[in-house]
Amino acid sequence: MKMKSFFQKITLLLLPVLLIPAMSGSPTDPDAGRTLNSLSKLSAEELDQKIKSDQLYILHCRSGLKRVIDYMNSEKGIFSRHKNKGMPFTREEGEIIQNTWKSMLDYLMALESVRIYHGEYLKSWDREDKYGSFNCYYSSFAAQYRYALEFLKITENDPAFATVLNETSPETGLGENSYSNFKFRYLNALTAAHFAAMEFQMQVYITGDKAKPEEPFHSDAKRIWEFGKGKGITMTAANAVSILKENTTSFFFPVQSGVAEWMGDTKIKRLKSSLISDKQLNSIIDQMEPGDILLERREWYLSNIGLPGYWPHAALYIGTAEERKNYFNSPEMEDWVRLQGENTGDFEELLKNKFPSAYKEFSTIPEEGHPYRIIEAMSEGVVFTTFEHSASCDSLAVLRPRLSNIEKARAVLRAFSYHNKPYDFNFDFNTESSIVCTEIVFRSYEPTREYKGMNFKLKKMLGRPVLPANDIVKQFTDEYKTPEQKSDLVFFLDGHEFKDRAEFSSAREFMKSCKRPKWHIFVQDIGNK
Repeated sequence: MKMKSFFQKITLLLLPVLLIPAMSGSPTDPDAGRTLNSLSKLSAEELDQKIKSDQLYILHCRSGLKRVIDYMNSEKGIFSRHKNKGMPFTREEGEIIQNTWKSMLDYLMALESVRIYHGEYLKSWDREDKYGSFNCYYSSFAAQYRYALEFLKITENDPAFATVLNETSPETGLGENSYSNFKFRYLNALTAAHFAAMEFQMQVYITGDKAKPEEPFHSDAKRIWEFGKGKGITMTAANAVSILKENTTSFFFPVQSGVAEWMGDTKIKRLKSSLISDKQLNSIIDQMEPGDILLERREWYLSNIGLPGYWPHAALYIGTAEERKNYFNSPEMEDWVRLQGENTGDFEELLKNKFPSAYKEFSTIPEEGHPYRIIEAMSEGVVFTTFEHSASCDSLAVLRPRLSNIEKARAVLRAFSYHNKPYDFNFDFNTESSIVCTEIVFRSYEPTREYKGMNFKLKKMLGRPVLPANDIVKQFTDEYKTPEQKSDLVFFLDGHEFKDRAEFSSAREFMKSCKRPKWHIFVQDIGNK
């Protein structure tokens, strides 16, 4: 029997089940239908903008999944264990496997929200411009399916992987047997049939080139068909039977019914707004000091995907020129500035003469009229931003290093040196040629023989040393009220999506935040809607 014939026979049997009902939600689910309604009510222009944005989002997630698999294929010592089946991994190896697993799930979950949101194309939706939405649905599904199978091709070589990957992981929100549920999701006939249905619909239901996905999604489909040849069917059927015997039939992603749809709806409604209000920002700006570290969370930003944990972004508060003059005003500072080669003893002159191009950019006033106070690494590179722009997010915490003003001046000076460097989408701390957001904080406060600095602990992700923003919170938590404590919490604004606002919260809640799953903001108040 030919492979496509096998898939198509299943598709004909299951097509009524696979299409419309799968996206409808439960009649008792209060969130069911919210996404279905919101997408269909978009204007043609809004839909076009939404589709373009989501296509870029899908490509970013797909590139991340490819990096995960490329790393696993290159790390022969851990992920190629054909001869040592069943032998336990060391603690270090287990941590590497878990971190790889978390990155994998991060991208898959992001794609899941896109896939579910664009499921409306499956309905009887009489719009000529619905084909782009079909593209988003198909492309996100194909990327998920292809790279899940690539992952399983590696991990199924040794049962010891299942032992490590089935452990509870607070950062992902997954409980025990998550890997078994993962297999159940991707190694069964229903998923294969759903893929076949998408292929069938693309070739028959859609005419011309309207919905034809561009590369690299052709290669995803081709690779999925390759997995179905020969042992592919046997592997799918065998694993489905095995997992059913284990009673692990729960849905793989730990998101309650309706929440994933609601996430997609929120992405549209809050595209240009945040949970932290302007009034709250105005109330805290006077508390900021040069050298403060900002930890930020925005929903729906590409920077959220790729590193595990609730907190995805960090930035450094450098203040205005006037704020720095007041803060760094002391004889000791003047002496230190002279030691750096600036005879006037003026820190602003030191910045201006050492980094003229960066200082010129910093001195301009953006269109919105607020001065620059922040330096951070974003997708466009290392840039100066206003406090009003950077801190306008959904959750925000500010840490103040327990360091002298001279140490903080040195951090600001170093931060200026990274201005205009490109963003590091590979999250690699081995090089300074491109910079990721937490690297600004890490490099600016990196200890030397002369300076105490802040010693942040790096971890390995996909073979590279990195500092997830979430780990800055973990380190604060571990050191809290000990002689090793390196910083103090200035404030914590905690976002509540269902309340449509952020609220000031305690140090205790801040320390607990590093254990939140990525989608905590969508389930924290779900019982109180």
